[in-house]
Formats: sequence, structure tokens, C-alpha cells
Amino acid sequence: MALLPAAALEPKEARIGLPPSGITLLWWDMHRASGVTLARLLLCASVLLFLVRPATVWAFRPGDLDVLIAGKAIFITCVSRSVKRHPEFLTNPNRRELEVPLEEGHPLFVFAYAIFRARRCRVDWCTQLRREAGAQKHGAARMSAWLRAACPPERLPLPAGRRLSAYSLRIAGVSALRVALHVEPDFVMG
Repeated sequence: MALLPAAALEPKEARIGLPPSGITLLWWDMHRASGVTLARLLLCASVLLFLVRPATVWAFRPGDLDVLIAGKAIFITCVSRSVKRHPEFLTNPNRRELEVPLEEGHPLFVFAYAIFRARRCRVDWCTQLRREAGAQKHGAARMSAWLRAACPPERLPLPAGRRLSAYSLRIAGVSALRVALHVEPDFVMG
């Protein structure tokens, strides 16, 4: 681990899921952030909430991560166009939704409101990873750098030999869903 460059992806053995305290840091920062920082945090949170890979986030187009108001309900929507082992999504994208509880302090409400704020700053905010990473294959490394900047060791101490990566978000999301909601592996892989 000590020999790896700062932005390098680590071997699977060194990966650690983002702990709940790290998720809280992301949500707190998202509540206060604006501009590019807000876009970065929202894209990291999309991996956590929708269990997508950074390569999928890299392929986002404007509006692929958005909020939909339907009557008295609010939904966070995520359109996936580039998904590992699903080339059909290139021509027929997948769409998933999360219903947002109408409680101002609820984490999903904070996330939905942050999307509204990001849209006011820049219509194409959800393409931030593509702008910064250049090639799709560099998306995970760039997102790892964002996550490490949001949760540095002084804010989120981790066990020796472990460090956060973009996959930490997906690991945390999968763990939470599997335990709390008894989600089937098919949803995770979809």
C-alpha cells in the first residue's frame, strides 16, 4: 500500500466500505457545498444510493441524476447508460427511482434538495466526473480522490493499511441494503 501512488486504485484486500460516520460527513458537506464540490459529492452519493460503478457515473448525461416531482411525491431518479455486462443500456438506458420521504432532515430529502441546488449552478453538473477524468477508465481514480478529500484521515480515521476508494461507496451501499432491507443480489448487480 505504501508504494501505491496517491490516486491509485488499491487491491481488493485494502478496500474498506465507507463507514456510517463517513456517510454522515458526506451528507453534512453536501448540505453546505456548492458548485463543483457539490457536484462531486452528489456523484459520490449516487454510487452509494444507486449502487452504480464510477464508470457508470462517468457516462451520465445532463438530467441522468435528477429529481422528479409527481403530485405530492418526490423521487430521485438515476439513468444508467454504461453498465458493466449490460451493453444494451447504451441504446436502451436503465432507470431507477428512490422515493424521498417528505421530512426536511431526512438524508434523501437533503440529497434531493442538493440536486436542485446543483441544477441552479450548472445544468450539466452530473457530467463533472467526465470533465475531470477524461477517459472512462480514469473515473474510479478521480472519484477516489474526491472521496479522500471529503473524508481525510483527520476527519475519518481508518484501520492501518486501509484507505477509501470509489468502491468504498458501493461497498457501503450494498452492505446497508443487504442488511437493512434484505435486498437481493440481482438489484445490486442491475
